[in-house]
Amino acid sequence: MFVSDDFVFLHLQKSAGTYVIDRLAQVLPGAVTGGHAPLRAGPRGRVVAAAIRDPWDWYVSLWSYGCMGEGEVRGRLTAPHGRILRQTVRATLARRLGPRAAWARLRTEHERNPAFWCDLYASADDPERFRRWLRAVMTLPGCRHLPDRYPLLPLRGQVGFMTFRVLGLFTDWSAWHAGAHRIHGPADALDFYRRHCIVNHVLRTERAEADLEALLGSLGIAAPAVEQAQAPARSNRSKRCRHADYYDADTIALVAEKDRMVVELFGYTPPEPAA
Repeated sequence: MFVSDDFVFLHLQKSAGTYVIDRLAQVLPGAVTGGHAPLRAGPRGRVVAAAIRDPWDWYVSLWSYGCMGEGEVRGRLTAPHGRILRQTVRATLARRLGPRAAWARLRTEHERNPAFWCDLYASADDPERFRRWLRAVMTLPGCRHLPDRYPLLPLRGQVGFMTFRVLGLFTDWSAWHAGAHRIHGPADALDFYRRHCIVNHVLRTERAEADLEALLGSLGIAAPAVEQAQAPARSNRSKRCRHADYYDADTIALVAEKDRMVVELFGYTPPEPAA
């Protein structure tokens, strides 16, 4: 997250956020803080921007980043059982996790097979591994092992993990914290987003540089300052082929169904399935 007195950029993982934040830090006064955290304090009159990504591309990037041994999702899915137990106990004692949520997590932990998940991350060049991984994280029981509040909410297995992340970041935090349990499917997710969205400017990863220039122009950053700022190298890149090469017809339809909110809001179209 990048925060200044009158502007905030929210960082959705795997959506060019690191690149955008590095560029913003060159031309705007402010602080980089909070990683992928939501804006708990609310906009308070500030302009709020965020970046979005094609959902089919987003899942390939999330998975291939895990194939590099990186990322919160891979860490949660492949962790030894003892580590999850210790983390759950510490979070409960520190009151970051309520007793009911802790019990729900521990109750399903015995179902998780770390070796199964490690195998799905064995090669970023294997479309079939990606498809098996995607089906597992999109449906029960596999999606019960994803990080954050996702496994504890009625929306688990009904809306995609990307939709969950977008809702938690792009909408009012107080409304999300109080109302996430009322979301049961894609239609509920879309309605909640439209009622509680706090983002004024959305940049698209596929045209991040052009959208960033437009955003800076709207903030009154003079063209010379924009042109003179050195564009930082992209970081956190995932090594992979074109995202369309990883999908077949069934997995394309799966993302279209579970992440319908993102598809409809931002006008993304499905890729052609791999030959």
